[in-house]
Amino acid sequence: LGTVLSGDAFTFTTTFTVGGIGGVTNVQTATFTSTEIPAFETTAINLVRPTGVADLTLAPSWDPTTDFAVAGSGTTNLGATAELQGTLVNAGTDPLSTGDIVLVIPAGWTAGDLSYNCGGAGSGTLSCGATCASGEATYNLATTIPIGDSCSLSFPITVEAGTPAGLYDAGIRLWAADSGNYETFYRGLTEVNVGQRRTVAPVLDCPVLSTASSITGAVADTGSGTSTV
Repeated sequence: LGTVLSGDAFTFTTTFTVGGIGGVTNVQTATFTSTEIPAFETTAINLVRPTGVADLTLAPSWDPTTDFAVAGSGTTNLGATAELQGTLVNAGTDPLSTGDIVLVIPAGWTAGDLSYNCGGAGSGTLSCGATCASGEATYNLATTIPIGDSCSLSFPITVEAGTPAGLYDAGIRLWAADSGNYETFYRGLTEVNVGQRRTVAPVLDCPVLSTASSITGAVADTGSGTSTV
């Protein structure tokens, strides 16, 4: 490229032919080198045949900067039901057929019935049965989600009595018919704060490629009591 001036932009296009029965995706990697900054790589992933792609989010139902889950209870400090709420979106190019969805929570915690709403693909509640207290609560979410559609998910949780204050991972595994196995990318999808609030996320300000030896920022905490930073 030679010398790239401030504000310059370059577009790269690659063309490839898909042959045989190949995989679902084509992965391309480009490496950028410069005399000014360390080399780095960027990756593009393209779908090469129609397939459903699950895009999942998950988060506590409460504001962790003002509330927290209470150990030994299925509620928060402010009296609300403690739930993990999420959205399952079909971000692919073909309908997404699902099977079991597994909520992964710390051992000793207990999950309740899953409430879900997939629009035209169905809604209702599902039980995790004997798996509710196993740390891997399993629900049979057997449905087909059209391209671009989504399901809202709500998992009630009860934190084990005696759980120390802190942050705990929660994640999801989803069985997908397109891949024929469990998608495990979503482990550690969110954090659950138990026994104490979290501070508001700090706001940092640093120019790109700054030569400064420190980054300035600020954090606001207007609540009362103890919080986790």
